Amino acid sequence: MSEARKTFNHQKPAESEALILPPVRDTTFSDSPSKYSKSSKTTVYDVDQSLSSKLFVILSFSLLLSQAGQELIIPFFPVEIEKKGINNKVTAYILASYNISAILGSYFTDSIIGKLGRRYSILLGMLSEGTGYMLFGINAYIEHKPTYIALAIGARFV
Repeated sequence: MSEARKTFNHQKPAESEALILPPVRDTTFSDSPSKYSKSSKTTVYDVDQSLSSKLFVILSFSLLLSQAGQELIIPFFPVEIEKKGINNKVTAYILASYNISAILGSYFTDSIIGKLGRRYSILLGMLSEGTGYMLFGINAYIEHKPTYIALAIGARFV
């Protein structure tokens, strides 16, 4: 029988031609019971799942605080800016500058994360957000309108 005809033959291969697979590796750490699994052994999957769920909760909470900090000023900011004598159109530009910076910043985050890593990227984001909050707090003491507007937009943009 030719070699081409052997490939289309649906018969079982001989014992010498059978595919030999390596033995399945045991991925357990110890025989102590785990609170994450029903069995008495803790698998790699159980540890990874518990760690990822903790990280998810931490990152979700930090995102909640971040967004709350950015959005809590919205009810009070128009009243404060009217005391400075600035119209509502400029107030809308100041409040919209945060969303514009989020759109523009999303293009650069991939390269920043690639260069710095995830941990340092998150720290850089927290540092820039804290800087924006401080600039917004300093802005309350500025009486010059153009400087106030520029610093308010800059604080929301950071």
